[in-house]
Amino acid sequence: MHLTRPDLARILDRSAAERPTAELGWLDAPPARARVLRERVVLGPDVTPAATADALFG
Repeated sequence: MHLTRPDLARILDRSAAERPTAELGWLDAPPARARVLRERVVLGPDVTPAATADALFG
């Protein structure tokens, strides 16, 4: 897998630990000039953050 952002796996690991939240509906009206990736992937309960990055960007 080739990531365009080499620190993505680390960021996903940190996000999994912190459980960040966003206001509901923010994707319906993202901030001006925001880049939104809309992708839906079904993951199992034992999927690692690295596997998540691979599923989304691999």
